[in-house]
Amino acid sequence: MNPYAESAYFVAQNPKHCFIDYGKTYALALKFASQDLKVPDWRAPVFPESDENIIEFLGVVNSVNFCFTDFNTHKKFDVEYPEGSGKIWPGAFGLHMCFKRALEEGIPVLDPRFLMKLSEKDAEHIFRHKNMAISMLAERIKNLRDVGITLAYGRNNYRNFAEIFKACNFEFYRIAACLSGLFVIYFDKSFYNGRYIEFNKRAQLFPMMYHGRALSSEGRLQPIRDPENFGPIAD
Repeated sequence: MNPYAESAYFVAQNPKHCFIDYGKTYALALKFASQDLKVPDWRAPVFPESDENIIEFLGVVNSVNFCFTDFNTHKKFDVEYPEGSGKIWPGAFGLHMCFKRALEEGIPVLDPRFLMKLSEKDAEHIFRHKNMAISMLAERIKNLRDVGITLAYGRNNYRNFAEIFKACNFEFYRIAACLSGLFVIYFDKSFYNGRYIEFNKRAQLFPMMYHGRALSSEGRLQPIRDPENFGPIAD
């Protein structure tokens, strides 16, 4: 079993406020088993068309890939792009579109030196919205600065995410462990019922997304070598 899922399994075995309906879970598993579940290629319009810097794009975006619903209004963050087109991208897709839009505007959002000095004004421009502003802006700025500082100063001699993947031989567990060890924002755990539960959701999601993109790259990208170890990711 995925060690992070195994860690979280303790919660399922020792619930306090909610419980699992195993009958419904089994029925859903049967439904999935009858379907042709394809690996997503992550080539929707919110992602860069070129594969050249896709590792850096996914690494930066996943560092702020969380919480898109406003706590007070319960409305979801959204972006209109192209602006004036009426095409609305909500939630996580809206987030990815923000970074793609920034790159098209010439903003170097994949450059660690830019990220480490990211200003609130720049962040507000990058995350500008249509109807609902993005929540937790200050936390996202902090995360992006952390990514910038870690890579700009070459912690453990890593200057970009691509070097991390190569050093880990494109192996899933090694990549997830390296990401959660290097970056505060990729290290995700919680204390529950006397023990620490490790989630490291984004540290797993990042290589999983990259793998789907690599499979559709016609050999331009090296896929993850052990995809059989993917998931399930605890949220």
